[in-house]
Amino acid sequence: MARDLLLKIVSEHAKELSSDAEKKIIEASKKYMIFYQYLTPIVYTSVRDSGIKLTMRYICDPRKRRVTEHLIWEDVLRAFATYKDIEFAYPTLRYFDRKVEKGDSPL
Repeated sequence: MARDLLLKIVSEHAKELSSDAEKKIIEASKKYMIFYQYLTPIVYTSVRDSGIKLTMRYICDPRKRRVTEHLIWEDVLRAFATYKDIEFAYPTLRYFDRKVEKGDSPL
């Protein structure tokens, strides 16, 4: 569900940028040997210690990267807020103190 939401959001933002950027990438690929089979937005899935990592890849004008990223994340936050079963995972550290949590028992 989260992956589908991300793909929808990133695809909406990348619509207007993709055609112009695609032309520039094709031109650059001839000069710099850049090879991409698909230039459409995609969400990659991988597993990390803290949870599932979803990475959005999309093409945009490098000069507009910060604004594009901002707009995408604003939409992601709004979309995720409507689902109680989607949570952000992040590294945490928990200390267990036997005396505090289990009383003063030897084991």
